[in-house]
Amino acid sequence: MAIAGVYLLFASSPEPEPATTPLVAAETSPKADSGDDPAAKDAKDAKDPEPKDAKDPEPKDAETTSTSTGGDSAQASASEATTTGDDDATTGAPDAEQKVDPAAAKELAKRGEKTLKGGNRAGAKRLFDEALERDPNCAEALIGLSDLAFDQGKYSSAQRFANKAVNAAPRNGDYRLRLGDAYFKLGKIDSAKAQYKRAAQLGNATATRRLAGLQGKK
Repeated sequence: MAIAGVYLLFASSPEPEPATTPLVAAETSPKADSGDDPAAKDAKDAKDPEPKDAKDPEPKDAETTSTSTGGDSAQASASEATTTGDDDATTGAPDAEQKVDPAAAKELAKRGEKTLKGGNRAGAKRLFDEALERDPNCAEALIGLSDLAFDQGKYSSAQRFANKAVNAAPRNGDYRLRLGDAYFKLGKIDSAKAQYKRAAQLGNATATRRLAGLQGKK
């Protein structure tokens, strides 16, 4: 009887269900695909921006300015007009296209001397200037301009032109006499004496008399 009761107890007890272990799906890490993942692509683009095409600035056309002197451009002469004013007088050099011609310069200077003796000062000066355009070292033209300045009482200009004439022809006693006269008018007695002495040594009798008259003067 007892055995039958135990049997009934086991037969009525429900059979326990076997424990089941939940299956955990293995997580697989997705491979980073920069091409398929928009976020990764944006990050890459932000990190490595595409270089912009460097554009060289287009060169600007060089602007050229032309200077005109009222209409057609006038070619400035290389020679400056010689003046006998109180300002520093300068003798001009011949133009680049014009060759130095000492013979023609002397001929013009001789004509200038004759014109000056005839009383035409303006015409004489013009001829002397033309002579210097042919030859800036024409002593005859330089001393002619010195005479013009001396006669007008412009002794500084007379001295400058006479000094240039002496430099061009150092053994001309007459030129040294006139340079001495210009120095004398400027009150430069010692300089006048030096020129008179040199002129006298070159045989200028007038220089000898003037040098004697200056003895004892300073």
